[in-house]
Amino acid sequence: MTAYWWYILKVNICIITFYLFYALVLRNCTFFLLNRLYLILGILLSFIVPVLDFSIFTSQSSNTLSALMYPLLIEPEYDFFQPQYLANHAATLNYSMILSVIYFAGISVLFFKLLFSVLRIIIICNKAETYQIDKKKIVKVDSILPFSFFNIVFLPKDENNPMIIDHELAHIRQFHWFDLVLTEIAHVLLWFNPFVILYKSALKLQHEYLADSNIVKSSILIEDYLSCMLKQAQYNSFSGLIHPFYCKTIKRRVIMMTTN
Repeated sequence: MTAYWWYILKVNICIITFYLFYALVLRNCTFFLLNRLYLILGILLSFIVPVLDFSIFTSQSSNTLSALMYPLLIEPEYDFFQPQYLANHAATLNYSMILSVIYFAGISVLFFKLLFSVLRIIIICNKAETYQIDKKKIVKVDSILPFSFFNIVFLPKDENNPMIIDHELAHIRQFHWFDLVLTEIAHVLLWFNPFVILYKSALKLQHEYLADSNIVKSSILIEDYLSCMLKQAQYNSFSGLIHPFYCKTIKRRVIMMTTN
């Protein structure tokens, strides 16, 4: 178990490092595809690099954090994994067990929350009216917002705007659902790290930039598309494994669409 905690610590260090580089250097760049690839690679490497034998993690003098945390995680295990007894034979708390219970309880809560949200969407999909566009499934639902989920587009029953449909189909064609699955797994495993939430938001924003760019590059006038986006701005956004057409970052999307 000690090795697992040390591994989790190094994973979090990697994710924070990758995100900070993105936030400081790449966030305002218009190379959306490269930004997306960087964020995907960053989250994959965050889980792979700690397994490798790099001196950044093995050297005792590599950084202050390692020097401080290593003794706490490695030195004698009975201090953390065995009940402690004082001179009067009163047992102290097993802090490692408490930490483990809290950590895995958090994982369980987020996992079941994610599972229930997926099941809810599947139930809605099975009960709703469906048809196909470009071999992609279109589902008419009572939702006030269009959104995509894996290879399915969900539209309000009174919504038939081709620009909105094309936007959601762009998410599907570019396999953005893969990125969402990846970040949701990371969020479940590292639920205590706020940088994971920021990482998810950054990746979803790149998805929106890419989908917007796909629409703008077509024959559609950018003014018409911006007008379509603003009509959706009165609604709240979703989160998780779906791509809503409107999100709270609409201002940044407009800026990026009009930036060379």
